[in-house]
Amino acid sequence: MLSVDITKQLPNFTLQIRFDVEQNILVLFGPSGCGKTTILRCIAGLLEPEGGRISYDGKTLFDGQANIFVPPRDRHVGYMFQDYALFPHMNVQKNIWYGAKRHNSEITHIYEKLLNLLRIEQLTKRYPEHLSGGERQRVALARALIAEPKILLLDEPLSALDNAARLELQSELKEMQKLWGIPFVLVTHDPKEAKVMGDQFLFIERGRQVEPPSFWDNKVSGRNKFPAIVQNVVRGEVMSKVVMKDEEREFMAIITTDAVDDLAIQPGDQVTALVKATEMMVQK
Repeated sequence: MLSVDITKQLPNFTLQIRFDVEQNILVLFGPSGCGKTTILRCIAGLLEPEGGRISYDGKTLFDGQANIFVPPRDRHVGYMFQDYALFPHMNVQKNIWYGAKRHNSEITHIYEKLLNLLRIEQLTKRYPEHLSGGERQRVALARALIAEPKILLLDEPLSALDNAARLELQSELKEMQKLWGIPFVLVTHDPKEAKVMGDQFLFIERGRQVEPPSFWDNKVSGRNKFPAIVQNVVRGEVMSKVVMKDEEREFMAIITTDAVDDLAIQPGDQVTALVKATEMMVQK
């Protein structure tokens, strides 16, 4: 478990935050400038808080009272920056291997597994300038995971992508988190992305935890329930996409593969698309 209880003085306010996260995805949600990225940088060791404590599975990473500060290289924390921070002079293969802490047959197997899971086998010789935004995101994720982190921090990793790429990569990020079984801490100010991605949520304003915003717990009414026919099911190991269509429009829902199996959803099935402002579900 990752435990964070810190204070950090920022130019316009004091960040004072506390949370615990197990092996799932914690979303830090709030407006720009509220302290979300500062929290990530403190966990990674790129900033030192004024006080408090950060620990993971009983190992102290920072303790202000005991004067403990573990340097970033020894924290085993992966960090995906908003711009992905790929090296322009290195091809995809070298960018990914740059993140590896060791070189042996086991890491080679992890490298090949990441290429396959993220569907980037054909990109290994390309340079970042010849990659799409979604491809750069996948390469950055592979580089972060090949380092075998115990925690992965993601700073608005999908903000530069178009809607279609965001939907696809949201599903892939959730799938990778389940497979790796480590805490992901994800920063976003997009409520739709937060609700799709998160298992836990921390709502932040001016460096303090606050109650969920009023629009958060929106309900499904009869006006946004639509009878539909399943067109296609794209299965993943953890998450799957269900494409549905009614007389006027097409819907896509991202749900767990276990739910697809439990509901026995197949193309041609009559279902109901349940559409929230920030979420879509499927019901049979």
